[in-house]
Amino acid sequence: LVLVLNPRDAVVLEAVKPPAQRIVALPPFLDPAGWPLPPAAPQPAGGPVRFLAVAMMRPGDKLASHALMADALSRLTPLDWRLDIVGDGPARPQVEALFAPFGGCVRFHGLVEDRGALAALYRDSDLLLWPAVNEAFGMVFLEAALQGLPAVAGDFGGVAGVVIHGETGL
Repeated sequence: LVLVLNPRDAVVLEAVKPPAQRIVALPPFLDPAGWPLPPAAPQPAGGPVRFLAVAMMRPGDKLASHALMADALSRLTPLDWRLDIVGDGPARPQVEALFAPFGGCVRFHGLVEDRGALAALYRDSDLLLWPAVNEAFGMVFLEAALQGLPAVAGDFGGVAGVVIHGETGL
């Protein structure tokens, strides 16, 4: 028995598995009981679009995702937007440098361990942004969906198994 987290892994393993081996999908999940559902903060009419990114800050694919996100945001002028970034790690100085040109449009929250505070950030946002470069899955997309927040995500790895284009995000 081989357990896979996403449909893309199943396709790859199907081609190389022994004939008697069975592949079973076991997608990651969240226990909703562990997440409070705070009320969303009212958004003033005509206010900025509120983006949220929640991710580790480390070299490699995570840093590449932050760079891709910064590049995409640079193309949104003259749209009025704000980005809250949650996360920390050894690449934080590089991530801060990527977003420095945006000035006060970007706020860094560091690591937010309190689920109530994190849930409030999800619920107070309009859209989750995360390119998910080479991610096998991305629990952040489940967290966002639990809070009713749609996502714009990269179509990498198993992300397409949870961010359904046109339904739970783009």
